[in-house]
Formats: sequence, C-alpha cells, structure tokens
Amino acid sequence: MDVFVGSGGEMYDSKSARHTKLNKSVAKMLCTDMRPLVMVDDEGFRNLIHDLDPRYNMPSRTTFSRSIIPKLFQEERSKLFNVTKSHNYPSLSLTSNIWTSRSHENYICFTGHYISEDFILHRHVMDTLYFPECHTAENILVKMDFVLDEFQVNLSDKKLFLVTDCGSNYMSAKLKVGEMLGSMSCFGHMLHNTVCDAIKATPAVKTMLKNGTTIVGHYNRSSKSYES
Repeated sequence: MDVFVGSGGEMYDSKSARHTKLNKSVAKMLCTDMRPLVMVDDEGFRNLIHDLDPRYNMPSRTTFSRSIIPKLFQEERSKLFNVTKSHNYPSLSLTSNIWTSRSHENYICFTGHYISEDFILHRHVMDTLYFPECHTAENILVKMDFVLDEFQVNLSDKKLFLVTDCGSNYMSAKLKVGEMLGSMSCFGHMLHNTVCDAIKATPAVKTMLKNGTTIVGHYNRSSKSYES
C-alpha cells in the first residue's frame, strides 16, 4: 500500500498511475477554479502538496500548460462529444457571447442547451474560440459553423436556436441565416438596455444616481468618514 498519503519511500515514477492521477487532479483544480498556472510554482502551494504526499514531484507550470492541461482538454472534449451524440434531442439552443481577457485577447463562446428524450435539461460549453478577427456577423457565423461541424450537429433533423445579446453584429448574424435559425435576444440584456435608456431620459434619476455615487465615493476614500 505504497500510495498512502504521507508515506515515505521513493518518488513516484512520472509515468505511474498515481503520478498521472495527481497531475490530473491539480490540472482540474486549476481549470475549475480558474487559477493562474504560476500557482504550481508558488512555494506555499508546493509545500502544501509535499505535506499531503511527499512522494509526488509536482511538474512545473510549463509542463501543465504544454502537456497536462491540453491532454485533459482533449479527454473532456471527447467525453462531451460522446454525451451529446448519445442523446436524442429535436432542437438545440446556442447561447453565445464575445468577451475580452485581461491580456486584451478576444474570445467567442458557445454553450449548447437541449432537453433529452428523458426530459432532462442539459447544458454544455461546446467551445471557447480565440477571436482576433473583426466581430462582424459573417465572422460570428463562421465560428458558429465550426462548432456545429465539430460536434456533428445535423441541422436537417434538428431545429437550431441562437440566444445572444442585442449587439448589432449578433442581430445581423441572425438576419443573415433567416429561417434556418430561430433567434431570441437575451432578456437580461434587453432589460439592462431598457433601464439605461430610461435613466438617460429621466434627468432627476440621473442627478440622484450622480449624487449617490459621489457620497459613496467619499466614504470609500475616507477611512475617518467610513468609521464615523
């Protein structure tokens, strides 16, 4: 029983089942909690891992980024593909959004939602794609087609819906595909736009919000005012 946590002995072989399992556990933690890869090089974290299992020599962040996490990604992607293929569903709803990372890189994400034959709602992030191109309707549709082809979604026997924000590029994309795509705008985004328009059209509310912001800012900047 040489796999007990805290047991002594030689370090695990890098190809052993135990070492591989621990590598995957650390990689899943990094991805699930969206932790920076540099964490595996931090002294405190490495000391924690050593105390939990002294025989485990945790790889560097370079190994995690170039080998372990990409392999885990492919494994999880294969599982997701098999899950979606095993279910019989007449329609698929895609939600999509474009966002910018802290390093100013643009990405587009597609999440699939469907109800299986046993009437259970399923939702999966189908892909998050690097999106350096201009965010035009044409380029959005190219990315969407890539995801649908990737998961072998046959539109001849499935109804496809797309739910997005009210951005002009997404609205134009929906118009370009016409009846091939059922579409709906995000209620949360429509409500946000409605509230913003109402505030702009109501000077009294704008003044009240401005005054409130000034008061809150004063207390946030002054420890004496905050304590009093």
